[in-house]
Amino acid sequence: MLKLKNLLSILILSYSPVIMANDAALFDLIDTKDKPTEVKRVRITAQKAIVYADENMFSPIGYIAYGKVIKVGNPRKINRDLVPLIINGKIAFIEVKNINYNLTSDAEFFNVKGPPRDHDVDLVLPRTPEDLTVGNSIFFSVNQFVAGSEFKNAVYEASAEEKGSLFNLDLHAIHRMNNAPAFWGIGFQYNYLSVENFNFNYWTITPILGVKVMQNKLFLLDFYGTVDFSLTSRIEEKQNDWRSTSGYMYGGSANLRAILFPQSKYKIFGQFGYKHLVANKLEVLRGSNNLETTGFTKLSGPTIGAGIAITL
Repeated sequence: MLKLKNLLSILILSYSPVIMANDAALFDLIDTKDKPTEVKRVRITAQKAIVYADENMFSPIGYIAYGKVIKVGNPRKINRDLVPLIINGKIAFIEVKNINYNLTSDAEFFNVKGPPRDHDVDLVLPRTPEDLTVGNSIFFSVNQFVAGSEFKNAVYEASAEEKGSLFNLDLHAIHRMNNAPAFWGIGFQYNYLSVENFNFNYWTITPILGVKVMQNKLFLLDFYGTVDFSLTSRIEEKQNDWRSTSGYMYGGSANLRAILFPQSKYKIFGQFGYKHLVANKLEVLRGSNNLETTGFTKLSGPTIGAGIAITL
């Protein structure tokens, strides 16, 4: 379907010197100005003016060659660097810096070069190699994990305290992909709970994959998931001289993260999510005097936290 749409767009752009955008009402649907949107004829001044399918310029669909005359609407209210145009009956966007509103005749504009030929318009963009040296950030956060009723009951049986939340420290290294809303990375997390007769802590390593949901100058909203692995889960039961019990856990999480001032080097953020971990070898806690108490088989519940981020 995508290839078919691209082919139709190529045909429209290739065989028409003016991209048809004569329906001002269609521009009005995407422009919130009080006055009606004006449709203007402009000329492409860049060698290859890239056309985008979205206002965040994440999805380039092709380019229009130098010298073409097209019709565009008013600059966007959200992003003043873009103007809308119509391609194949749908809204697309082009940068203002690549067009000229002062039209001259083709002969004057091209001088001795002559008018552009049909094949000067091409919607096939080469994929640029991913540059891993840019788009990198470090996220550090402090979070609370409400780990569920099983864990809360285990803590109560061991210490007579109703504590069911773990505190954790997160460190994420994130790479945002070029010209795409996706990002990926790796994270490390330390989780702990300490009460009078019960200590529990574990480390996790967390591969991360996410997508940018929306962005403006004030904030950025990300959705991301993690796969969590922990090989160092340890419980120390102090009552009745119990030994420590070790196990391992695995699972994952789904999260929303809101970042304030995303274009600055230093940022603050808040996040909310849900995490589920399966616990192994922690369902029964055994002590040095062969006493047993009920442990837990899972940690499952919401997480909430806040932190700071640095763009590298």
